Amino acid sequence: MNGSRVRLPPEVVPPFDVYVNGLLQTEGSDYAVEGSSLVFAAELAPPARDTARSLVRGFFFGRYKPEHVVDVAYQAGGRGHVMSGLPISPPGEG
Repeated sequence: MNGSRVRLPPEVVPPFDVYVNGLLQTEGSDYAVEGSSLVFAAELAPPARDTARSLVRGFFFGRYKPEHVVDVAYQAGGRGHVMSGLPISPPGEG
């Protein structure tokens, strides 16, 4: 797999579930675990920061933002946790 990468926080250890935009992803077909990173089969678009211009444009014309949010759900200390909005790196970056 050679798509976008997401570095896992150190407290996230297997087993865990990976979600992109709220949809459960399947290890092996949607992503692979390489060391402490997730490598996706597809290129993901990280959320863009809003500017005054984009907010005004969105207010008058609406907007469609092709972006992805990666969340990881895992167990630690007998409790469930979710890390949301993990940073997305472009393909080829570690």
